[in-house]
Amino acid sequence: MSIEDDLLEPSSITAGDRALALFTDRYELTRLFVERLNDDPAPQNILFFYGEGGNGKSLLLKYLRQKVCKQLISPTDWAKVKAKPDAELAAIVTRLKPGTYHPVPTAFLDFGSKPLGDVQPQDRFFGLLTLRKELAESAAGNAILKFRRFDFACVWYLSQKGRSPEEIKSFFPADQGLGLATSAIDALTGAS
Repeated sequence: MSIEDDLLEPSSITAGDRALALFTDRYELTRLFVERLNDDPAPQNILFFYGEGGNGKSLLLKYLRQKVCKQLISPTDWAKVKAKPDAELAAIVTRLKPGTYHPVPTAFLDFGSKPLGDVQPQDRFFGLLTLRKELAESAAGNAILKFRRFDFACVWYLSQKGRSPEEIKSFFPADQGLGLATSAIDALTGAS
């Protein structure tokens, strides 16, 4: 018997980033997702994945988010890539050089995660606020996403709930230059 047998948990190939490095064989789903991002005009319906627990849906989403959320800049390049077989298309998209694609802002909300302070994934308000923060953070430097009406509505809601200006500001990404939201916070809370 070795020390690993006595003291260490067995390592899992499905845990963490190791699983992502070993992720393979979901070529048809990868193609479907990449086509949604690159076809013009974009499809108007929602793409969703479902199945029994433990069959890799969360890992697939992590893979798509980290490796495949790319929109090719050139329609000609997209036409060439789209003509490739599924496995080759997936390999090409994961290895695209910066400057040949636009990163697509993403957000991930795990409804199964435990609440952390005010962040409660199952709560309709804080779930949306979490998505807003993640989209803004993932787009930072790459795209301009403005949430003016949403920010104002959040500020209004939080001020009606008696939150202080400092608390309200803490719900928004610091580097997003809140502008209108900061003015609304000051006006609604009487801090101006």
